[in-house]
Amino acid sequence: MFKPLIYSMNSKTLEAFTTYEERDFDEGLGTVYERFMLNSFFDSLVYSYQLKKVLEVPFYGMTGLTGINSVHLVERGCKLTIVDSKKEKVNEAVELWKGLPYEGRCEVVYHEDLSRLPFEDKSFDLVWDFAALWHVKEAEKLLCEMASIIEICSCFCSEQKADRLSP
Repeated sequence: MFKPLIYSMNSKTLEAFTTYEERDFDEGLGTVYERFMLNSFFDSLVYSYQLKKVLEVPFYGMTGLTGINSVHLVERGCKLTIVDSKKEKVNEAVELWKGLPYEGRCEVVYHEDLSRLPFEDKSFDLVWDFAALWHVKEAEKLLCEMASIIEICSCFCSEQKADRLSP
């Protein structure tokens, strides 16, 4: 089941996102349902926190098309930056975004060392990742970087199980 966690800058704690209606979206049908689930969650975040600047890092993980996890946030008016350390995935994402009608709304960044992101503290309203941390050599350092550059909240989304039959 999808369990969003938010790091609250006000209380300095990691807590469940309580204004989001918890539902079990896992119907065993894959990325389409993940996308519905994430988009609904993003709508709740944008509304609750008035998000404007979003960073997704790293963006290459377990997704259908590389670099498009945050398209819905762009559709909701957010300015997006996506970062990854894999040059071929960055190039792939650049090409995908060229085909979308959101020119100037997404910056795709190649940055080799994810343990040291090229952003100032409190640069983004939301910093998030979806099922991509397992690709990062020093994930703990990346998590610390993510926490330092958020202004409002950070979100780490991952699936507990691939399907209902998983142990």
